This record gives sequence, structure tokens and C-alpha cells, in this order.
Amino acid sequence: SYEELMSALKNNQVVAVRHDSISDFKTRILGGAPGVQSFILGKQKNWKWWQDGKAEIHQPWAAITVVDSKQPYEVATPKEGVNVRIRCWWKSTRQALTEPVVILESLTINQIAVKPEYVELKDNKGMVSDSYYLYAIPKTINKKYVIEATLKNLVNQQIRKSVKVFTCKDKRVIQR
Repeated sequence: SYEELMSALKNNQVVAVRHDSISDFKTRILGGAPGVQSFILGKQKNWKWWQDGKAEIHQPWAAITVVDSKQPYEVATPKEGVNVRIRCWWKSTRQALTEPVVILESLTINQIAVKPEYVELKDNKGMVSDSYYLYAIPKTINKKYVIEATLKNLVNQQIRKSVKVFTCKDKRVIQR
């Protein structure tokens, strides 16, 4: 949850892990209180997104995030209700996003097709610094919401679906 993330940040229990083309497919880990890095690395077989000895990464095609008004440090925090933010996979350099790998083909919420807004932010040099799709649910009610994103890989033209479920209860968002 967001509260657990804030607690982990406050207690220095967060590390940054990089293993990609920018790190020459070597694992780099930064941050964390004493013991946190070794704990995380001891569990890496459960979460790593690469195969040993190969310059191949198995990463998610997109990250679906539900943002509510109690998350002031998230991009696209709404004043009320929730925002559904979908960030798709891009090729990148350390400074900018260079080329989309995956795009959002369609989005449904509780089996109803919706039309998200595409947001692309650029830095002062015109380089893409952020890219995401955004759909606002201004008034939520106490119920379960099922988000289904249909994604298209621009490299191999494959289509994949990604699902995220959240529940609203007493103006709180509970994500699964």
C-alpha cells in the first residue's frame, strides 16, 4: 500500500535495482539501511526480470497504477476520485525515453470500454521525459473495479492483456 511504501522510505528499507542495457546487463543496487541490500539480493530469484548470462529482459509490458487524492507525490494525483495511469514500456537512455516498445490498444473498466487520455511530457530539450495513458474516475463508489488493458508490442506486433483489480471502500482504494 502507499502507507507501507511511505513507512519503508522513512525507515530506509528501499533500494534501487538496475539490470538493463544502460548497466550493460549487470546488476546495480543502491540505497537501503544495513542489511537491506543483502536481504533483497537473497530474494532475487523470486523477482528478477532477467535471465543469467543473457542480454534479455523479461519485464512487464506496462504498469497499471491506481492513484487517489491521498498520494500527493504520484504523477496525476486527482483532487477527488481516482486516476488510472498506465505507463507502457519504452526504450530509454539515462536522460530520456527514446522510443515506445508497447502501446495501449484499448482499456476497459468493469468490462466497459473507456477512452484514456495520452500524456507525453517533454523536457526543455524536447526529449520525452514521461509518457502515460490516464483515465479519471471522478466519483468512486464502494465496489470492486477490474481494469483490463490491451497492449500491443510494436517490435513483434504481439497483443497481450494486463489486468489490475482494486476496490473502493469508504473513500479508500485497496489495490491487489
